[in-house]
Amino acid sequence: MLLDGKEPVAQPLAGRMSVAVGCAATESMRSGGAVVRVKERQPWMTEDGAPLARLS
Repeated sequence: MLLDGKEPVAQPLAGRMSVAVGCAATESMRSGGAVVRVKERQPWMTEDGAPLARLS
């Protein structure tokens, strides 16, 4: 999404997790529906190590 002159709404980690889930889904489908785990967030993935905000 391109926003002219506006700050991005999504956090970079949210983008990383979206890509990771898509990759895991593809791997799962290609392996007959096997469960594929997505690695949890590591402290280095955010500037301050703070948890990703959750939607309620």
